[in-house]
Amino acid sequence: MIIIYNNLKSLLTLILFTYSLIIAGQQPAYIIMDGCTDPAACNYDPTSTDDDDDDDDDDDDDDDSCEYETCLGCTDISACNFDENATIDSDCIFSDPLCGCYELNFAVTDTLSGGENSEMFENTGTGTISMVTIDLYFDNYLNNGSWASDMVVQIGSPDGTCYEFGGIGIPSNVCVNSGLGAGVYPFIWIGSTTGFYSASVDLSSYNISGDGVWTLTIVNGWPASSGAGFDTSISLSGICPYEYTELLGCTDFTACNYDPSANIEDGSCFYSFDAIGVCGGDCTSDSDNDGICDLEMCIEDLNSDGIISVQDILILLSDFGCDSMCEYDINQDGSVSIADLLLMLQSFGGLCDIQ
Repeated sequence: MIIIYNNLKSLLTLILFTYSLIIAGQQPAYIIMDGCTDPAACNYDPTSTDDDDDDDDDDDDDDDSCEYETCLGCTDISACNFDENATIDSDCIFSDPLCGCYELNFAVTDTLSGGENSEMFENTGTGTISMVTIDLYFDNYLNNGSWASDMVVQIGSPDGTCYEFGGIGIPSNVCVNSGLGAGVYPFIWIGSTTGFYSASVDLSSYNISGDGVWTLTIVNGWPASSGAGFDTSISLSGICPYEYTELLGCTDFTACNYDPSANIEDGSCFYSFDAIGVCGGDCTSDSDNDGICDLEMCIEDLNSDGIISVQDILILLSDFGCDSMCEYDINQDGSVSIADLLLMLQSFGGLCDIQ
């Protein structure tokens, strides 16, 4: 608004000066006012009559004094990255039906003495952090030496790893220190004035990713501080928020029944297949390799000829008395005994469906 006001003021002065010359009966001189004459440029000056480029021979209206970068941004108010200061539209990002603007938001309000931390706040989402956006109301209510930049931000990813930035650069020994001390904030943060502060911190190079519960804690990073108030809203860009639902299952990817959707281990993991290929199954024999457990057919048909006969009894007797790793243990009790012989006799003469 100040720029527009100054430009209008200059234009009004020129008009009044020219008008005064006409009233006095004088021929107004053509006044050359240097500046950018392209209305599409960021630094367009409506009072300018000539580009202030040093090259007097350049008659091209698109002159070198104009610049088009500082006012570049998204001008669509409905976009996630709307920039109210932009006048040249560029690269708008719109809300995703499922993930919105890919921002995981936290709100923390606390009064903290030196080295003291807030409670840990939780939110759920999935993705990789690209940028952390911070809006802070800093209250130096004791008018001491506390600064807005004393605020340390600690972010915990779903795998339990913690990252921190801000403060005066003293590691907390709780999180992975990003090496970004007070210098991560704009210069205006380095001061004790109560007021509103904002910052954007680029964490894209740290590859902080995860799916699940994210945590956020703030700390007064100046050990000698007698206290200051921090009322802040912090957004993790690049994270798709969602409602967290506990899903019980096997979370060990080396298990044969690993469940990629499970987020809580319930002790149900199995690591081997049974005789018919069932993970954690109890079938111990598939003598004809037909995919049907022998227990479900005629386990007494030891020679798999389709009938329970004398030949099967003789095979059983050849293994009689076995008490470990028995091949012909009909009742699967770990040994071949009279109990197995009785089962054989009960089925004697029966026909089996051999597939």
